[in-house]
Amino acid sequence: MDNTGSRLSPSVMAAVTMMFRLILVLLPCLVAPDLQAQEREVNRGSGLSLSLHAGWHTYREPALGMRLDGPLVGGRIQWAPAQLQGGAVDFEAEWGTVDYRSRDSGFMNGSPRLRTSTALFIGPPNASIWPRPGLALTTEWTDLRGLTSSGSPGYERFNRSLWLLGQWHVAPLSRSDRPATFQAGVLLAGWHDSYLSQAGDYTDVTNHQRRGFALALDAPWAFEGWQGSLGLRVQRYADSDLQLSRRLGLVFEPANRSVDVRLSVYY
Repeated sequence: MDNTGSRLSPSVMAAVTMMFRLILVLLPCLVAPDLQAQEREVNRGSGLSLSLHAGWHTYREPALGMRLDGPLVGGRIQWAPAQLQGGAVDFEAEWGTVDYRSRDSGFMNGSPRLRTSTALFIGPPNASIWPRPGLALTTEWTDLRGLTSSGSPGYERFNRSLWLLGQWHVAPLSRSDRPATFQAGVLLAGWHDSYLSQAGDYTDVTNHQRRGFALALDAPWAFEGWQGSLGLRVQRYADSDLQLSRRLGLVFEPANRSVDVRLSVYY
């Protein structure tokens, strides 16, 4: 949360747009040469599948010199009921703690964090250059209540975001019989709650986020009868709108980015 700072420059947004265009141009090079065999592979599964994962989360607000870092554990359930005619519901939950570091406010360790994601994909997986469309709702709660090393009070943060997704299935990258998946998302709408009243005589605010993107890659692995994936997720939000808080004036949620690396095991 900040009540100063500049908006995301047009050059940064142009760079993001160019990155998505490059992805669409290079994607055909990643698709399996034997498309028919690949399609049989990704379409054969149905029903319910479960995976557990552990990893590391990093979050940055460059304008404020603020960062959050910490471990995470979680689980993922993928459900493809016959009623969806090849579609699927994907639910994921992660729990962890983060260490807070700020250029102006000092540090605070061990703050709890919870993230969830619920996605609906339309149609069966495919191995073509066209993405499998989907919608996702993500939530993220971080409890930064308490005093930092400099005596500054913290507060809870809660984010809800709606994403438009595209998912691609790529040639298997290992001995696993599962294809790799690449996913790209564009933010449709985001709401960021800051419970500032927990830190002083301020009013809570909800900032609206309208620009952002997310990229995710899951590369499968197999070893001694075990199967899983190595995952990477990158997420970026631009500056939010302005909202009024008592005594602070106009405040906004500054541009931020996060990176998550995780190792999953399928069951």
